[in-house]
Amino acid sequence: MLALWVFFCHVILYCGYPRVLPGPIEFFRAAWHALDVFIIIAGFAMWYALDHSNDKYFRYPGKRFFRLFPLMFLLFLVAIPIAKLEMEGAAILGQTASVAHIQSWFDWMWAHIGLHAVMLHGVVPKASSPSGAPWAFLPPAWFVSNVWQFYLVAPFMFMLNKSQAKFITLGFGCAAIVWFRHYLPPVGTGAFLPFHIEYLFIGACSYKLFKLFAGH
Repeated sequence: MLALWVFFCHVILYCGYPRVLPGPIEFFRAAWHALDVFIIIAGFAMWYALDHSNDKYFRYPGKRFFRLFPLMFLLFLVAIPIAKLEMEGAAILGQTASVAHIQSWFDWMWAHIGLHAVMLHGVVPKASSPSGAPWAFLPPAWFVSNVWQFYLVAPFMFMLNKSQAKFITLGFGCAAIVWFRHYLPPVGTGAFLPFHIEYLFIGACSYKLFKLFAGH
């Protein structure tokens, strides 16, 4: 259901409808809420996996890396020649801004390949080079980078799960990040972990509540 929500949102955007739609129809365009719920589910799943696993720190993200990376990077490589076709189509339609945007990806192509190879393209700010790293060539891959960042820090966060006091400390830490993150440079689509950290924490809380009441 969440994936369909995102799908309909992109259909609406690519069809060129206004940025704000009338009444309840706007709900279908506001698919960023679906992404927030995705992250809550990811937080629940991470906490569940860590609670039922004896994996050491490097083993946990290692497994997740090979779950995320192969398909993402294959599609990224396929998307490079497709971007050429997209740029030619934009040029025919006179969309000069789109042509310049896609050309900037090719100007930094090897940097984009390197960042996607480690799935950290989502940490590059808008004002930094390479330009548009989170959505270069394969725009949906920004979310893969976002989830990968969560996988990298989740074991450290889970260390604070051993007692209620430590978990409350984790909550205050996440709240502090939310409070001060407006000082961070903006990142395209909010692909950098701090811009969604509260939803990961909500997912962790949901797992703790689930575990608390599962016996009943």
